[in-house]
Amino acid sequence: DLKGSTSQKIKTAFEVLEQVDCRLPKDVDSKNSWGDAFVAAFTDPSSAVRYCLKLRDSIAFYDWRSIGIKRPLYFRLAVSTGEVSNIYDSIMEKKSLEGMPFVKSARIEPMVEPGSIIVDEGTKNVIDNSNNEFFWRELSLRTLRGVPSPVKPFEVFRSEADANFR
Repeated sequence: DLKGSTSQKIKTAFEVLEQVDCRLPKDVDSKNSWGDAFVAAFTDPSSAVRYCLKLRDSIAFYDWRSIGIKRPLYFRLAVSTGEVSNIYDSIMEKKSLEGMPFVKSARIEPMVEPGSIIVDEGTKNVIDNSNNEFFWRELSLRTLRGVPSPVKPFEVFRSEADANFR
């Protein structure tokens, strides 16, 4: 979800991705957008987290005033891992995604501070972090609507210093 876009007449999340030169990578299996929000199914959770970090940084350092946007924009990014399916949404009349990771991400996203990235415990656990590429800060256990059991979220950072700073 793109925080601050509604009041600034941003049409779609994909428009912003293009503007900050942060298009979705080739390993994205499927994607969809609803106005200022987007969802993408990556084939690898590490790639998803790397992309979120890149997007967060691209958005944070972009000169929004150069294109007439008065206040900076920030994505609230959530990542969940598991099986998703491509379906045709007859109401929206376009392809869409369904599955528990999609539901979890959609429910986690509102609790994400603008400019932050939250992953669920399942995502954290399947990422090979032996080279300390990512640093995690555990958040409080959450009960999410439509998710059968509580979810333990983690905020993700590029460095240990950033994780300890917050």
